[in-house]
Amino acid sequence: MRLTPGERACPVMVSTYFGVKPRSNITSASGFEQVHAALGLLGGDDAGAFSVRVILWQGNLQQRLVLRLGSVMRCSLPIGILSFQGDFAAHARTLERAGLTPCFVRRINDLETISGLILPGGESTTMLRFLQVEPWFTALRNFAASGRPLLGTCAGAILLARTVTHPAQVSLGLLDITIRRNGYGRQIDSFTATSLLLPLGTTPFELVFIRAPIIDSVGPGVEILAEYGGHPVWVRQDRVFAATFHPEMTDDVRLHRFVFGLAQTVPEPKQNGASV
Repeated sequence: MRLTPGERACPVMVSTYFGVKPRSNITSASGFEQVHAALGLLGGDDAGAFSVRVILWQGNLQQRLVLRLGSVMRCSLPIGILSFQGDFAAHARTLERAGLTPCFVRRINDLETISGLILPGGESTTMLRFLQVEPWFTALRNFAASGRPLLGTCAGAILLARTVTHPAQVSLGLLDITIRRNGYGRQIDSFTATSLLLPLGTTPFELVFIRAPIIDSVGPGVEILAEYGGHPVWVRQDRVFAATFHPEMTDDVRLHRFVFGLAQTVPEPKQNGASV
């Protein structure tokens, strides 16, 4: 089926318990809402799943779902990566290795067609200049309020923090943490280490710190997922996650899978460090 201007299509997974037959149409509002509610809830392998195309006509209330029996889709919509500056390409490669579909986000409207978002590492002050040209702060706060997962790494973690020091800097305030820029020193002081990230299993995770910030304190609503050197390095508050290291700089995809809902299918890498 071809899409005409004004239509939007997105693949999702719907289990057979919805009682929808392959190649059937749903035209009732209740049927549409029932399937639409599943967009962000289903993932992973499901032998009784259909590949679903959601078609929305703009300008009127007509809504139709065309369901076709086909290969299982692991994720309902692409995972967006804010792509003004920084290592967004490395995150895209990691998402692809994890079985997810990346999408480069450069316009506010791009936030409407993704199921999760990454604020990558880079230079936080440069990213801020782009974010302040248009109402990105409002758009990103609304995105987080929608319940979709949001991951900030290194500079992205700084943008998510409630309080930024060394020096002070405006931020989104989506994570109740105080974070110190360049906490380990300058570029020459960058380093790698390994540590257990317990939510990801018992195989150590490689931590790549590049001009990394340090989380000095966390609020009562923040869960510390991992620590290194006496400081939190991976935290979450609801579905907002921040890592002070660069998980995309390794071959390990477990963190991305965990954040974006594929934790139940996360394979631990082989002992020699190669991913499986």
